[in-house]
Amino acid sequence: GSVLGMRDQSEAIKFIAELNRISPNQPKEVADGLKQIVDAKGWRNILSAIANNPGAIMSVVGESIPMSLSSLAAYIGAKTVSGGNPLVGMAAGGMVTFGNIYSDTILEELQKAGVDMTNDEAIEAKLADPEFYARARKSGLAYGIPIAVFDALSMGLAGKLVSPAIKTGASTPKIAALSAVELNNQGIFGYLGEGTGQYLQTVYGLRDEINYGEMALEYFAEIP
Repeated sequence: GSVLGMRDQSEAIKFIAELNRISPNQPKEVADGLKQIVDAKGWRNILSAIANNPGAIMSVVGESIPMSLSSLAAYIGAKTVSGGNPLVGMAAGGMVTFGNIYSDTILEELQKAGVDMTNDEAIEAKLADPEFYARARKSGLAYGIPIAVFDALSMGLAGKLVSPAIKTGASTPKIAALSAVELNNQGIFGYLGEGTGQYLQTVYGLRDEINYGEMALEYFAEIP
């Protein structure tokens, strides 16, 4: 509960249950498309599945934007208050990202355990299980910390190529080229954060293998 920013476990339970209730169910075609991507083996098949399921990509992008906006708001606010110090902004944005990812991971662990996510008592009983909670907490930390670190880096380094070019009056083609590089870099940060988080989960026996389809999805989700 304290890691989720709640005063106690009861608040965390209510937050998790409400989050699940208000989250819209994915249309079947989107869910099927996402399954094709994450089940694909080999980069050729992964990229083919992505190309054939643009709706699934847009769904991932749509889900990632609210989380990104909250982290960016914290980054901009902290940086402004600190007099323009990017490190303070990166720390604040990274903390918000970690909180979001950690809570989402706990939610996933509860769902994997077959808990009725509309039943507060069932959620509370599962979280009160020391063995389950220790595993869920370890999974949230292993997965959330690296994603938060790479997200903080992506915020701190964004615009470092394009902004100076604009200020010096660079040509439109040059600015466009630098923008493409920046967008690719943002995607790579998302890809590396997802991959590192999954790797640590495998190290601690919380995941069987790294899913490269999910890593590819995070590459595209990070760009907007």
